[in-house]
Amino acid sequence: MDYQQIAKIVTDFARSGTSFVYILALAVGIVLVLLALRGLIIKGTNASRAAEVQWGGIAWRLIIGALLTSMGWTLQQIFATTGNLYEMKSALAYVQNANDDATVKAIWGAIRAWCVFLGTIGFMRGFLILDRATQGGRDSGDDVWRAFWHILGGAVTIQVFS
Repeated sequence: MDYQQIAKIVTDFARSGTSFVYILALAVGIVLVLLALRGLIIKGTNASRAAEVQWGGIAWRLIIGALLTSMGWTLQQIFATTGNLYEMKSALAYVQNANDDATVKAIWGAIRAWCVFLGTIGFMRGFLILDRATQGGRDSGDDVWRAFWHILGGAVTIQVFS
């Protein structure tokens, strides 16, 4: 069994999946902005349904939609505030370079690609959880914290493994 070939296939899939998540984030961001605009229209024209739509929910949907449509920029801004993760990156680099075996390097490359892929999914999911929390509901307080940890954890995972 050729582990290098398997690791290459797994790595390529994770990289393609990460690109897909960015495209999906763009689409979801556009939908959230359109839903916010729909809420504005309902608030302004339909007096009987205006009480269903809250101004805070509209504002948060616009903010989250804008952040998701520019997810790459959003990640860069978070990276700027999380500080330097040089120690973690250098420890990972040492482990990867400790063995000169090409198979081990290919497997580490696959692991890194999957960590970035899963971190990207967690980052985007955090914003979707935050959107649900800002629209009100039974568990919105817990959802805010879940969203915070998804966003922070996803960003740190991407920063460490990329």
